[in-house]
Amino acid sequence: MPSTHVSIRLSHDAWTRYAAQAEAHDLALGTYLRRRLEQQDEFIENELALRSRLARTAASEAAAQKCSVPIGLLVEMLFMLRQIVGPQKSKIAYSEVKRIRLETWEHPGG
Repeated sequence: MPSTHVSIRLSHDAWTRYAAQAEAHDLALGTYLRRRLEQQDEFIENELALRSRLARTAASEAAAQKCSVPIGLLVEMLFMLRQIVGPQKSKIAYSEVKRIRLETWEHPGG
């Protein structure tokens, strides 16, 4: 797959922050930024899939009444946890939930 070079401007503070994060991961700054963009794209795709599933689930009054914790809070926590652990660990957790035969959220690539 051919690649294209993209130039962007960063504030000095942003450059310093990203450069330190890239160095902590032992990556070139460009590689680090590209991976962050790709992970953000994957996170957004996951969020859209979860929102779609939530909309389908919320349509059922019975399903909504089973949970005493507000569904919005649970979904927010799920989004944050998936973003923190990243796609690989998220996929492992998803597989474990399926293995023990609990209902799962749809997981891209899972």
